[in-house]
Amino acid sequence: MTPTPIDQGRVVRTFTVVGLILPAIITVVSLVLALAWRGALPDPIATHWGPGGEVDGTGPVGLMLVVGPLLMLGLPALLAATALPVLRRGRRGPVTRLLGATALALAVLLGVLFVGSLAIQRGLDAAADAPSIAPVIWSSYAASVVAGLAAWFVQPKQDTVREETTAGTAIALGDGEKAMWARTQSMTGWFMVLLVAAAILVGGIGVAVLPSEPAAGWLGIAVGVVIGLAALTFTTVTVTVSEAGLTVRGVLGWPRKVVALHDVESARVAQVNGIADFGGWGWRLRPGAEGVVLRDGEAIWVSRTSGRDIAVTVDDAATGAGLLTALAQRAATTSGADEGRA
Repeated sequence: MTPTPIDQGRVVRTFTVVGLILPAIITVVSLVLALAWRGALPDPIATHWGPGGEVDGTGPVGLMLVVGPLLMLGLPALLAATALPVLRRGRRGPVTRLLGATALALAVLLGVLFVGSLAIQRGLDAAADAPSIAPVIWSSYAASVVAGLAAWFVQPKQDTVREETTAGTAIALGDGEKAMWARTQSMTGWFMVLLVAAAILVGGIGVAVLPSEPAAGWLGIAVGVVIGLAALTFTTVTVTVSEAGLTVRGVLGWPRKVVALHDVESARVAQVNGIADFGGWGWRLRPGAEGVVLRDGEAIWVSRTSGRDIAVTVDDAATGAGLLTALAQRAATTSGADEGRA
């Protein structure tokens, strides 16, 4: 039975509806309700509740009416902005479908939290009198799950479609000739700066509060160290093609991934988009493939005989794929000759 072709225009339209239009409508409706209720709300208003349901944080009503809608629309829009350009170029897959569903689920989650937190404070004289936020939180979770599932099923089923790959042209090697190719690849500078800044900020806050709040202080320091190690470990890799196969390792030697020559079915050059192909950047895993995606662009895409494909974004991918192809072919020929003699 021939599968029904997917209308790419419908894919783009439904994504736009669930990822942009519906979140915008939710934001507008939430803001209209908030403005209508403003006169009946205490000022300052409760913005945070403790574990026991008591109010332990307040803020100006006006600020709440600005920050809430900005988050409600801005975060889903950010997800949509990463996926829509990819869809318009004809690429698609379960990841982009998931991003659309996540955008709507996030808008619903934030919308219910925003409107619900205001509704329970209508008519109160002081924010401290507000009841527990727990029912609102659970309602937001349930509504977001329903919205996300609905957005997933409304969108057409999307088999993965990526740009055409180019077979690695085997590099001529003499009998017994040794060859190796290596490149170091890093994430973009702004992303690394952002991670380092986050590590310093979180760790610095931990140090600042350590004398008065030891538990919170040590937690902040630990989180800052973890972010710093992640910035050092996962943002730069060395990619090597040699007699050992394809090796990818972090700057500290870990994580480390090796694809032996006998496991190489083919090595190709592919154009990889982190969002469309793997749902983001870094060391990624999805059904049928894993990726070391530190940027968008050219990558060595290896199909393996023993399992899922692996893609590694790296400069001069054509040379790496060509050498890997040559070494794998020679290893297969040598193995076949050895078996014939046996």
